[in-house]
Amino acid sequence: MKKIQWFGILFVLSVLVVPARTVHAEEEIRIDGYYDDWERIPKATLTYGSHNAKEKHEGAIVMGEEYLYGYVRLSDLYASQIPVNEYHITVNGETLVFYILGKDEAGNLNPEFDPYQLANGTYLNEIGLFQRERAVVSLGDVALTVTDGSPNDTLEFRIQLSVLEKLLGFPEGAIKNGAEVSFRNPNLGAESIQLAGTSTGVIAGTVLCVASVGAAWFFNRKRKQRV
Repeated sequence: MKKIQWFGILFVLSVLVVPARTVHAEEEIRIDGYYDDWERIPKATLTYGSHNAKEKHEGAIVMGEEYLYGYVRLSDLYASQIPVNEYHITVNGETLVFYILGKDEAGNLNPEFDPYQLANGTYLNEIGLFQRERAVVSLGDVALTVTDGSPNDTLEFRIQLSVLEKLLGFPEGAIKNGAEVSFRNPNLGAESIQLAGTSTGVIAGTVLCVASVGAAWFFNRKRKQRV
């Protein structure tokens, strides 16, 4: 009987504590500003842990054959424009910071375009992803929609895996070979979104919940044995 009980507890722990599986894009996601490709993708929350609904935003990252894709949608109650600064991609502990900036027809940085105060509309050809910590490097494509209401500001982007690996110093194919990948923006929340579409806060909460249940069962059993 004891063996059966312990087996049941270990099974529950294995189901709940192990991080969610990696979600791969069944088809390459189109960066077109329609965002319909993301309807089937699990989302997680970008937040500072606040219970205020206006500070709970939606996000996801998924991996395709050649690209890493990202998605962010602001809470409908959030009044400011979606941030264009400091998006962080972390691979096995190494972080790349990128920005959404103006680009010209050749795909190069366009310093004349101001992405910080955008009028309502969808921006695609005018903006791009750039890394500028050491040198300005174009990383990939982005679509960004600014609105006044529901749905609120939304963006989607893609970064070529080979470019990401090169900039972070990883060998080709390392990211698809089981690397731990997360995504965050410190302007929207302290938590990171894992490649599986689960925020670090959710995983930590699950572990804590399981640990609490296990502890309660253990002490309750000890109490019964003393009676």
